[in-house]
Amino acid sequence: MHDVNDFKLVSLAALVHDEALFHDYRAFVQEMADIYAHQEEIVLGKVQEQDGFVLETELMQPEVSYWRHYAGFAQPQSFLNWMKSSNGFGSRDERDTHETYKFYAQALVHKRSGLIVGRYNLLTGIDRGVWTGMGFDCVRPDCRGQGIGHIIMAHKLDHARRVGVEKVKINISEDNIASLKRLERLDEAGLMFDHKFVQGRKIAWIKPDLGLEKLHAILKKRSAPAPQSMPDIGF
Repeated sequence: MHDVNDFKLVSLAALVHDEALFHDYRAFVQEMADIYAHQEEIVLGKVQEQDGFVLETELMQPEVSYWRHYAGFAQPQSFLNWMKSSNGFGSRDERDTHETYKFYAQALVHKRSGLIVGRYNLLTGIDRGVWTGMGFDCVRPDCRGQGIGHIIMAHKLDHARRVGVEKVKINISEDNIASLKRLERLDEAGLMFDHKFVQGRKIAWIKPDLGLEKLHAILKKRSAPAPQSMPDIGF
């Protein structure tokens, strides 16, 4: 199991200026695209769902579509411009203002290897009349089962605390057992405001009250060992 200090965050705005990281980020997005393609095949009945396969919500689908369209010739600055546009992540709810709506996109990089192992998006906006953090996170497929999800969620909640939002809204599929267990640990620590189930998904509101290392200690508690079939990323 990795320590939270083994990793660093790199914003997508900074990542586009690092040639090696930008190249690896594109490979990371391609791996996520492969998951979406596999999901579409399952939905269409063309392949059988395998044991342990977790369907991914397509929250990264606009970005995947961007890379499919511009494969091979997209430049870092054009990607950055797209990310800030209404086609990317720049749109906001009509109830929000420039003060309440903020967007942060961070890649999690293993310090020693330089490999991008996951990412999160944090958007802030008005939800139920309260300034709230929202967004999603994902782990590189061949890095799963190694505690990376705990680290990404800890970083996202710590980021939300530093931004100053009152709570963070988390939306998880009922098939995503690992993420649901993380919510249980946050609830046991007294950090969950409320939750509900809607169309096969658990929606929870979390208090972003603790710092990074305390959050990670809560999230990694009682972690199950990685499946034997899970490839190791060689850190």
